[in-house]
Amino acid sequence: LAIVWYVRATVYWELERFEEAVAAARFAAETFYLYGDTTRYLSALMAEGAGYYSADRDNDAAALFERVVTLARSGGEMGILARALGNAGKCYARLRAYDTASNYYTDAMAVLDELELPTESVRLSWAMAALQVERGAFEEGLAALDQSRLRLIHLGMANDAALATLDLVAALLAVSRPDRVPALCREISVTFSSEGMMRSAKKALAYLSEAVA
Repeated sequence: LAIVWYVRATVYWELERFEEAVAAARFAAETFYLYGDTTRYLSALMAEGAGYYSADRDNDAAALFERVVTLARSGGEMGILARALGNAGKCYARLRAYDTASNYYTDAMAVLDELELPTESVRLSWAMAALQVERGAFEEGLAALDQSRLRLIHLGMANDAALATLDLVAALLAVSRPDRVPALCREISVTFSSEGMMRSAKKALAYLSEAVA
């Protein structure tokens, strides 16, 4: 039953029903903890943290990801450790604690280099590129975002590629370079709409309207 609730949490997250995702993941985590299933327990905590992050509850998400980092490191769950480090970095980037975010990203990349996980590495490269833009290094950040977007497409990670494209669009508008924005927004709006990711679709359409204006 807990496995079913964990899967349900991931589906709720994909549908952008984040509070429901948090509730489902928390129920699953409590049950996995009760039965001593450490790997699934940590995975459920990660799903709960993702719900907080996506609902813009960054402080809650950061605290939970830090907890997962501690537990995963002590339990030797290196794959989960790498993802938790990266996710904690994203939280701190949004909280504008850029140095802390950078440190988490560096630690996460070191673990991923040992594990040889290409999909997780490209996700982290995307996050690091977005951090460069946030810190004002626009030229380097834009180039890195574009590269990450293309790598995600190459790996068949359509939803991630669309979200990375959304970050690229925001950065292009921030530096007053709207020329590529309409084509990019039309492309990802189709992806978001077909996947039921309506919050992201609305954001893409808002960027499109800004670029056209």
